Amino acid sequence: MFKRVLLIAPPSSSYLGAVRLPSNLGYLAQSLLDAGIEHAVEDMRARGRLSVLRKRIRDFQPDLIGVSLVSLEYKRSYELIHDIKEQYPQAAIVVGGAHVSALKEVILEECPDIDFGILQEGEKALIQLCKGETPFDQMPGLIYRSNGVVASGPEPELIRDLDSIAFPRYDHFDINRYVREIPLITSRGCPYRCIFCAHSLMKSEFRSRSAENVVDEIEYWYAQGVRQFVVDDDNFTLLKERVHDICDQIEGRGLEGLFIRCANGIRADKVDRGLLTRMKEVGVRTVGFGADGGNNHVLLDIVHKGETIETIEQALQDAIDVGMGVRLFIIVGHPGETLADVEDSFALAQRYPLVRLHLNNPIPYPGTELFEWVRDHDCFLSRPEQYLNNLTDSESEPVFETPELSADARRHILMRAREIEKTVMRRAVERMLRSVPVISTVAGWLFVSRFGQWLFFKNVFARSIINRFWYRRMVSG
Repeated sequence: MFKRVLLIAPPSSSYLGAVRLPSNLGYLAQSLLDAGIEHAVEDMRARGRLSVLRKRIRDFQPDLIGVSLVSLEYKRSYELIHDIKEQYPQAAIVVGGAHVSALKEVILEECPDIDFGILQEGEKALIQLCKGETPFDQMPGLIYRSNGVVASGPEPELIRDLDSIAFPRYDHFDINRYVREIPLITSRGCPYRCIFCAHSLMKSEFRSRSAENVVDEIEYWYAQGVRQFVVDDDNFTLLKERVHDICDQIEGRGLEGLFIRCANGIRADKVDRGLLTRMKEVGVRTVGFGADGGNNHVLLDIVHKGETIETIEQALQDAIDVGMGVRLFIIVGHPGETLADVEDSFALAQRYPLVRLHLNNPIPYPGTELFEWVRDHDCFLSRPEQYLNNLTDSESEPVFETPELSADARRHILMRAREIEKTVMRRAVERMLRSVPVISTVAGWLFVSRFGQWLFFKNVFARSIINRFWYRRMVSG
């Protein structure tokens, strides 16, 4: 039985930075709170000093420490765990996240300082582990050590009634360290099997919160003065009628002046102009679309996206026409993709007035179809343990090559991609500030600079100012 739990988000060099509340830890913390288990949270993305973490552990004296693991920079997390175990051997360590779900028992074999792993969703499993009423070998989704050997319990169980999980109130978070934009997770699971997606490693059955429950969360924060929200679902609009119900609930409760972003991307074949118009009416100001290719050969034959380029372009135009800001995600250089295919992606990326563009370097995450293809064809330019700990999908160094695109060709493509991204973002800033031409030009160049990107993604004060300005422009417009 564990009575005091410390949850840790390891430090990260991801471009996403630490300006937003970590909803994954938020859900776990809320589950612990509702179960009456004492807990604390340390988000090392925001202040990554080891001395701060050590002081927190000394002061709080946890008997269980939970660490969230992702595949990128996983060795950095292993090193952190080793330091914790060396300094505080009396505390057990449990890990969770997509990296654990992908590699399973291998995680505990690679990092002997880890005591437990939780596969898939962690809210109920973590409480079960803390209460200690169920033998380890009967605990669904648990990986553990038994007499020096790594063992596992039954297959993890899906949480099908998402309304049964309390949404995060972030009681044990220093909320002033983050921008005042609340992340919303309104559904889980994805029925689609894109070859590159690390989220495909999690359970694929789609489950959603009720419209009432989603708007309860918005209303809770609205009462505290929050007006900005970001939907982090993989498939927010999969059930169109549910989204219409959410919009009706927002309107019916008088929640006006909202600025909602669907930043994680929605499927183009799961929206239409009527739905986008309705979303815009209640405060959805920006939407992202995952294109992941510039023609049907890539989308259908290579990526297994299940939607056509014609559908994607229609959705992009519809969103722009109803007055939304549009964000676009494209991965360039899949296996089987030619230079001509890449040019189609580049053309798509520059055909519309986007607010942000991501032309991503394909990263083979362990467990994905992309990873299996690259491994089986021996196309790695660097080994997984190297690129997962040193590269990101926004950089310009390829991690594999294909018969169609050599390493040198890929470097050239990725360098061009970075320049196109900058041009699209610079123009977006200039459009937003077009009433003040000189300032708009300066601001555009500043935003795409390294310093500007650091301010936007890493500096809470600067991001808060930018968000406030963006909010006023989008809401008044």
